[in-house]
Amino acid sequence: MKTTQLIGLVLISFLLEIGFSHAQNCPENIGFELGNFNKWQTYIGSVSTDLVSDKITNIVTVTPSAPSFLRHTVINSKTAKDLYGEFPVLAPNGSSYSVKLGNDGNGKQAERISYLITVPTDKSVFNITYQYAVVFQDPNHIASDQPRFNAKVLDLSTNTYITCASFEYIATSNLPGFKNSKYAGVIYKDWTPVSINLSGYQGKQLLLEFTTADCTQSGHFGYAYIDVNENCESIIQGNTSCENSSDITLSGPAGYEFYKWYNADKTIKYGEGEKIVIKPSLKEGDKVILDLVPFNGFGCSNSVSTVIVKGTFDLNLVNVVNACSNETIDLTASKYLINMPSKVTYEYFSDVELKKPLPNPTKITTSGIYYVKATSENGCSAVKPIELIFNDASNFDVVAEVKTCANEVVDLTSSLIQKRIPAGLQISYY
Repeated sequence: MKTTQLIGLVLISFLLEIGFSHAQNCPENIGFELGNFNKWQTYIGSVSTDLVSDKITNIVTVTPSAPSFLRHTVINSKTAKDLYGEFPVLAPNGSSYSVKLGNDGNGKQAERISYLITVPTDKSVFNITYQYAVVFQDPNHIASDQPRFNAKVLDLSTNTYITCASFEYIATSNLPGFKNSKYAGVIYKDWTPVSINLSGYQGKQLLLEFTTADCTQSGHFGYAYIDVNENCESIIQGNTSCENSSDITLSGPAGYEFYKWYNADKTIKYGEGEKIVIKPSLKEGDKVILDLVPFNGFGCSNSVSTVIVKGTFDLNLVNVVNACSNETIDLTASKYLINMPSKVTYEYFSDVELKKPLPNPTKITTSGIYYVKATSENGCSAVKPIELIFNDASNFDVVAEVKTCANEVVDLTSSLIQKRIPAGLQISYY
């Protein structure tokens, strides 16, 4: 069955209701982290124009489909870059997967993906943050004929789009944030985050839609890359107060023109800007309010808040590593970490003051005590030493011959046999 929509850009919508798991605060696979379109609905279609109320209008006709080759593409390459914009095809939010919607072919194609969200009734704070990047050919047609991308949120209870959460980008060299490609006639916009506060929609069903479309004259393309963050609660980052810290750094969602930070009753203004450093550090339980003012025509003013939590972080390393003198030790190898979470960044130093970073921690050939600084996802850090010992096999002392009676037991691990073996070495017996 075909459905037709009249819109200012090309859309194809995915419709699927999902629930929330206890292990996450976002709907399942909303960020494509399963590596597929599970819980999403995909559509393909075409775009044209028609006269509606005496106005030439962009019209999209779509049909439900399975994910279509080269039109709905899940990407997981950490090294690939877009041909025209030369930006990474994975979003810079740490995700392992993004989606490419559309392609650089033509033929009046249109693509859409959509996701049906039921906003939890038990969450006072609920936000959606998505990342997008766009590539257009700009053929200089009239606006209704141009390639385009849009992102919208539909409130199904009223069957209307939420104004503050719906955006449309039509190919033109005057679009803010767009750059010219080295390929003539192509413009692009690198990854850009957008945050949507849905805290006032508890219990409602909202349809998140992303749509791309070529030009209506069949000769020019438009496509986009999309990802959705897996954190649907606070969009303020850095609300962890680490032990012994003299300050705290808070970051708001990107994409707004003005940011104003306050305490709980707004009697204290901490500062302005997307990122601020507050000194002295706030206490556990302190509330911070952030007022957001968007660029003109790109959403509505908004207030969000966060509560400061106490952060701790433990770094667990192997204490001593033994190796032969002709070996090389890769200090970044995971085998030297003990039960460490995946989202931790590491720095390596040769001095306890952490002033001498190791130029190549993957190729160490000198014995000594080295220092590893690890920083967790919440911004807290810890430093621990690790001792590397390169042993000269010619200095090992093992008794070469043992004389004993036929029925007597010999302990090969005895210090009488292994007279000079460095501690911590792995010893095998054959």
